[in-house]
This record gives sequence, C-alpha cells and structure tokens, in this order.
Amino acid sequence: MEQIERIKMMERSVDRASQAVMHLSAALDEYVEAQDALRQLNDYYGSDVWKHDFAADSSGLLPHDLKRGVLSEDAVWNLLEAIRDLQERMRETLFLCSKRTPINLYEYIFRWTDSLSERDCVACFNSTEMESEVLKALLVIRIPTILFVMNRFTDVNNIQIEQALKENRIHIVVLKRDESRGKGQIPRLRNELSFNCLKSSSISHRLW
Repeated sequence: MEQIERIKMMERSVDRASQAVMHLSAALDEYVEAQDALRQLNDYYGSDVWKHDFAADSSGLLPHDLKRGVLSEDAVWNLLEAIRDLQERMRETLFLCSKRTPINLYEYIFRWTDSLSERDCVACFNSTEMESEVLKALLVIRIPTILFVMNRFTDVNNIQIEQALKENRIHIVVLKRDESRGKGQIPRLRNELSFNCLKSSSISHRLW
C-alpha cells in the first residue's frame, strides 16, 4: 500500500472511531438522564396501581384517544427485558487505550466513566496516561475493576488500590508473556494476552 493511500485509510479510521465515540457518549448521556423515568416505570409495571389502571382500560373506562401503551403487557415487558440485556452488555468492559489517543477523545471517555455505576465492571491496564487517569476515576467512583499488569505488580504503595483490595472492589491479574514467542511488540502482546484471558470469562471487550 502506498504511503498516501495508507494515510488516507488511517484518517478515515480516526474519523469513524471519533464519530462512534461521540455517538456512544451522546447515547449514554441520554440513557443516564432517563434513569428516573426507567425506575418509575419499573416500579409501576405489575404493581397494584398498574393492575387497577389495566382493569380500567379493559372495562372501557379510559378515554379512547388516551395513549396507553404502558398498559400493554408485552410492550413494557419487552422494553424492560431490552434494558436488562443492555445493562448486561454495558456492565463488563475492557478498556484499552493507545498512547496516541487523540486528546479530543478524552472528554468522551470521561463522560463514559461518569455514566458507570457500582453494578458495572471494567477491566483495564495502567500503562498509558489515559489508562492511568481512567483507573484513578474508577477507584474514586468505586467501580468494580480488574487491573491487568504485565509480568508483575509494582504499584504497591497506591493507597487507593490498597483500599479497593480490602473492599474487594479490584482484582489484579498478572499477565505472563511466553518467552518462546519472542519479543514482539509489547502493546500488541498485552492486548492479545488480555483478550485471551477474558475469553474464558463472562467479560465482553470494547477497545477505545
């Protein structure tokens, strides 16, 4: 591949990835803002109040022009199931970040960390500046975390990690490189090792 074509292709990749991150960030913002509505709906559906409203609808006591999809058993059930499926997909994430991550993505990455809750679980490294900042954020907001380290854990004096270990909020996984495979590129090897490690678990992986 000629140099100009390669650069053009990589530029398209950057544009596509940036757009995807921005769209995901906007969707997460909207989802976070809808949490109160979702909690109200979850409490309402199947309650005595819902059953009373459902009975009134079945008896023809409600105005014919009243929008009442919430009284449809299948519609609300399917919505709540879709939300549960989405939460499962969002709950466990592998965060990997290149040293060359464009600075304009930082805002969207931290919006993502702000949207997390204690029901989520994030696996990450602490190798790049961005990964280090994300790890700090995860520890501060008390998100269950799997920390991958290469060969050995060296950050033994980190008070936040020590506290998280005591509270069972962090699990440290030491990845050992197979020397018979040669040196290779460390970023590629660490990503490959972490992917292989997580394939045997229930954690899905997303690459930033």
